[in-house]
Amino acid sequence: MTHVAELISENLEALRGAADVPAETRSAQRSVPSRSPGRVQLKPSYSYEWDILDVRTFRLVGVIARRAPDGTPRFNFPQTVWLYPEVSMNWSTRMNRQMRTLAVNILTPFLPPRTEKVAIGTTSLLALEQAAPFARLFLCTMPRDGGCIPRGVIQEWIRSTS
Repeated sequence: MTHVAELISENLEALRGAADVPAETRSAQRSVPSRSPGRVQLKPSYSYEWDILDVRTFRLVGVIARRAPDGTPRFNFPQTVWLYPEVSMNWSTRMNRQMRTLAVNILTPFLPPRTEKVAIGTTSLLALEQAAPFARLFLCTMPRDGGCIPRGVIQEWIRSTS
């Protein structure tokens, strides 16, 4: 679990660094390696804006969450599981149905087999059982504008809970 905490800490530090950089300079910084040892280099996932999220990045990079200008949540993966009819995925600082739905949709591709039928779709029993702890650790702490949960962090968290 310590390893997961270290990965989360590194991810949050990089995200904070990305928030301080104006959008115009991000592309220049991505292409030029940082020469300053104290500066955190931006990771590719942080450069995604709400309107250019690519589903292919989910399996390669991990979760990328952003808010559109109207405040609606956007992700780099589709919602395939509905725990409750008409409840879509979202994140906030409090646990709710939308958070649990988001957590299950993140965990489901990483946890076969899908044996549990829900309102719409199927998922694994482990995804249903671990959705709340995952949401409390990763989603309740996600900034309002969005963030990233690297694939390796998700996999390490799953290993640590098994």
